[in-house]
Amino acid sequence: MADLVADLHKWPPSTPGIMTTPYGGFILSGFDTFYPASFVFPDGIPKSPFSDAWTFGKPIPETMVTVGLGDGKKLSLADGNFPSVALWNEEGQRMGQYQGHYAGHVKQGGEKTVVIRQTMNGRKDEDPGYIMLSADNDAICIAMIQVSNSRHTSAFFGDTGYACGQSWYFSDRKLTHDLVNRLTSRCVWLDSEHSGTKNARAMSYHLKDMLPAKDKIALYNRDGHKYLCTTRRFTWWRNLKPNGWIPFYKPPLEYYPDSEDKKKEGADVNPDLVLDDKVYDKDIYLEQGESRKVREYHKNNPFARTKKRLAKKSLRKRQGANMDLERIVVTEIPGQTATEICEHPNSVGYDIASYVDMKYCDISEKKLYDLCGGTVTTNCFDGNSTTFFGVINARGENAAPAKSYKTRSDWK
Repeated sequence: MADLVADLHKWPPSTPGIMTTPYGGFILSGFDTFYPASFVFPDGIPKSPFSDAWTFGKPIPETMVTVGLGDGKKLSLADGNFPSVALWNEEGQRMGQYQGHYAGHVKQGGEKTVVIRQTMNGRKDEDPGYIMLSADNDAICIAMIQVSNSRHTSAFFGDTGYACGQSWYFSDRKLTHDLVNRLTSRCVWLDSEHSGTKNARAMSYHLKDMLPAKDKIALYNRDGHKYLCTTRRFTWWRNLKPNGWIPFYKPPLEYYPDSEDKKKEGADVNPDLVLDDKVYDKDIYLEQGESRKVREYHKNNPFARTKKRLAKKSLRKRQGANMDLERIVVTEIPGQTATEICEHPNSVGYDIASYVDMKYCDISEKKLYDLCGGTVTTNCFDGNSTTFFGVINARGENAAPAKSYKTRSDWK
């Protein structure tokens, strides 16, 4: 993971007429405040915006998209198929598309890069403006998405989806090996089946707006992130398929130069223009205003490719927001509390025992217990043996939930 860290000062100088922005993204602090995070997948940054393939005597422009999964390498049901990806330019013209099944499987805690050739915009060499990712029946939890054509490299982190209402869980994926300044991001779920109460099949966002300029982030931290969590800037979609369409900013947004670095685009010239101009239907399959007949057709026609793997996954024991009743996460990572897992309405994942807040969360019931330790010896959960001690009801009966963990994941 050490190679994820890149030096922002090595970014190439600006080219007239081309968006040359510093790469990176932003993640949340423990105080629900976004701040810059300059981490990238170096192998997902091409040396040139053109591929080795040529057509009509010209090279084909291309963009690399890297998806990094977030929760641990030993967690079940966290791996999955690479999502399908679509790219549009700033004007809302589709540039290229990639069907995720061609990329295959992404291992737990791993990442994979695909190359999208820009053949749907007349093979024009231009920077991507918008991206949409749509998953199949094989759920994945995404910690980071990187989009790069060598000029533009931006990173989306799962904390943005978390802040904007997408189903999420903690991650043990390290963005740096520096244990003093260790940074991690939550991961967000994509799943067309919505198993375990997951709410999103797809997600889309405006690429420029994921870049970590000081004034841009300051705007996002205002008023409960309302200038970030707008449909055209970032949103998740319950059913949107790979061939679906997302809304765009028309005309394109305008930005002030950033006060810290004038070469960067900072806050919006008119922040109110980024807010939703109407109510968007987040349950669509293809496009806004689709007919009931179209919706029913797509609802009744799931992906045939994934039936075999889906049947295998369905054998896992699940209950409510719990993806695997036989697994527990035991964490010591700062900021990862069992209290938040239990109290947050969009958390989906696994039972968790946290030595950060000394609590245990039964995520199936969203019920919180103390961890045993110190003076707490009864009516508590022991993180070492992963069993309850002295949980007695008013009638003097054992009231502990029936748990039988076969595997545990220790996050430190």
